[in-house]
Amino acid sequence: MQRESLKARAGWERKVEELGLSFHTIAGDVYWDESACYRFTSAEVDKLEAATAELHERALEAVGRVIEKKDFARFQIPEPFHQAVAESWRDEEPSLYGRMASRGTATASPGSSNTTPTRPRRSWRQASCSGTGCRR
Repeated sequence: MQRESLKARAGWERKVEELGLSFHTIAGDVYWDESACYRFTSAEVDKLEAATAELHERALEAVGRVIEKKDFARFQIPEPFHQAVAESWRDEEPSLYGRMASRGTATASPGSSNTTPTRPRRSWRQASCSGTGCRR
C-alpha cells in the first residue's frame, strides 16, 4: 500500500454535500480529507477482501450469539429494542452498513468498527427509551 499526497478538489465541500455527506467537517476539524489517497496492488486488494469477509462472518456469528443468549444489555441495547433486533435478525433484514478501519495490515484485525442502520424497522423508529435519553 502506498500513500499519495493530493491537492483537494476545488469546491469539494459542496460536491460531497450533494452526495449526502453533510458532516465533512466537525467542530472545525476536517473529517473527509481529500489531501491523500492510497494505492493498492491487486494482491493487497485480494488480502483486504478476504480479511473483510472474515470479519463480516465473525460479526454475524457474534450477533447470532447475542440474540440467542438474549445478551442485549451487555451491548447497551435498550429493552424496547430487544424484540425488534431479534425479529430483524430472524427475518434476515440487511440493516447495517459497516466500516472498519484497518491498522495498516491486511489481516482480520480491525483498528475500529462503525456500523450504522441503513434501513431501520418502523418499530425501531417509534420506540422510546424512557430514562435512557433515546427518543423517536
